[in-house]
Amino acid sequence: MTPTIRQLVDAGLLEPVDAAFASALGRLAGEGDPIALLGAAMARAYGGQGHVCVDLGALGGRPVAGWEGEDLALGSWPSAAEWRARLRASALVSREGFASPLVLEGDLLYLHRTAETESRLARHVLERTASPIDGIDPELLAAGLAREWGPAGDAAPDRARSAAQRAVSSRLSVITGGPGTGKTSALARILSLVAEQILSREGRPARIALAAPTGKAAARMAAAIGAARRGERAPELRCPEEIAAAIPDEASTLHRLLGAGRGSGRRFAFGARRRLPYDVVAVDEASMVDLELMTALFDAMPAAARVILLGDRNQLASVQAGAVLADLCAGGAGAAWITELDRSYRFGGSSALGEAARLVNAGRPRDLLDALREGRFGRDVVLEHLADGRAALESAVSRGVAAYSGAIAETDPARRLAAMSRLGVLCAHRRGPLGSAQVNREVERRLAALGRRDPGDPWYDGRPIIVLENSPRAGVFNGDVGVVGRERPGGDPAVFFAAPGGGLHALRPGLLAAHETAFAITVHKSQGSEFDEVVVVLPLAPSPVTTRELLYTALTRARVRATILGVPEVVAAAVETPTTRFSGLASRLRGA
Repeated sequence: MTPTIRQLVDAGLLEPVDAAFASALGRLAGEGDPIALLGAAMARAYGGQGHVCVDLGALGGRPVAGWEGEDLALGSWPSAAEWRARLRASALVSREGFASPLVLEGDLLYLHRTAETESRLARHVLERTASPIDGIDPELLAAGLAREWGPAGDAAPDRARSAAQRAVSSRLSVITGGPGTGKTSALARILSLVAEQILSREGRPARIALAAPTGKAAARMAAAIGAARRGERAPELRCPEEIAAAIPDEASTLHRLLGAGRGSGRRFAFGARRRLPYDVVAVDEASMVDLELMTALFDAMPAAARVILLGDRNQLASVQAGAVLADLCAGGAGAAWITELDRSYRFGGSSALGEAARLVNAGRPRDLLDALREGRFGRDVVLEHLADGRAALESAVSRGVAAYSGAIAETDPARRLAAMSRLGVLCAHRRGPLGSAQVNREVERRLAALGRRDPGDPWYDGRPIIVLENSPRAGVFNGDVGVVGRERPGGDPAVFFAAPGGGLHALRPGLLAAHETAFAITVHKSQGSEFDEVVVVLPLAPSPVTTRELLYTALTRARVRATILGVPEVVAAAVETPTTRFSGLASRLRGA
């Protein structure tokens, strides 16, 4: 039995707007086939869950399950063959010479706009990787590589050196690797080589832009590039000052770079009709960039310019649709434009955090749990076996209260913001008894009971804030984290954010975009952040949200220590469950 759209709405698998979308398409196209209309509703619903499309082959004939993996007792999906046949006969599906709201490519069912966006990004990537940058001076490049990395021919080849050689000569390069593998320090040296080539050939400074998906990630990128220039985290750049001067000391969000909200009716000011004025755009934390935003960046890039993407392909994908970095790495596996850095300077061979992350990433739950049970990670990685939900919540709340106590002791906004970044309480879920929303409510309730905050004042000192939507006019973007304070004693409250170029950006509460309290945040929202210590709050039962990538991402947000609140069964299920994002990008890049 195949469920009806109404049954799926009642069960929470579809939203009412998904049903309304399918119904409207049916009326406009004169389509009454319930299987075709079900495909339309599912295509819209899956886009809201991070997928680019619906894989009919993955669903076909299987029992209907909810987003959290629960059995909805609603029968099974149509077989893939039946679904394909009914869709191909439907006016809702595009065919040669006739565009319709849906696109069916093999077993993959897309909304038309999403299919066009994915196809456009694939074309950009294939065009950029098909032809190298013209006019590279090989002798100058060899001299620059020797200057920054030492003479060639060492017994152990340096992958960062290889990445640099490729990036200078390529219009697209991807540098992936785990935390502390030197991606940003390598980028600083790569940019010096590119700037040297441009100065030599064109007699002008290179025009370089640094960008990241969130304000916090942009601030961290700018700080890391600045540290690399000064030799604080790696050997200091050895290039002449006139070359180093071309490397910017500021980074912006991708939305700000593309001119969000300044496009004369368009989403972005820069695009195919008005290209960005740069020779190089380097993007950090690229795993967080969704399909639509990545395509917008490529649309806006001049044909001869370089795009350099940095990120960890094993991290969680973006909250919005797509897993672009992972798809690029999968679709271009073995290609010259992709380099994976595998030597961690942050997590050495003896690092407990590094070893725990490697076991998670390798899908080895038994080895991970054995190490945790036997205490082989010491205090650096600990599993608090809390089978009782109330005990787990209490543990998370106590840590949130302690973090607040440390932050409120600081009166300087910059120091207060830094204090809030020492501990991260990271929840697998946003909703539910152990979700971030519940932890935040309990922390605020506890603070009120202790007399540490006025329950009637939403803008109490030390309240941490995370922004939930982009607000270009206010200068804040989705994922930015701030803290409430006062610009002067007795003054009005303001929310302080780290500015991309350094320093702080203060915003009056009334100008703040959609936001929420952030004593605890989801693991998804933590991407691009680092904390001295993280507390990972897992649900008491396995769920599709609790995946290998989620646990890996959570652990690698920590610099020093990680505590997992949960039960061994959920930890094991997470390690055994890689994230699935339906997409056709990797296949398009392979020509499949």
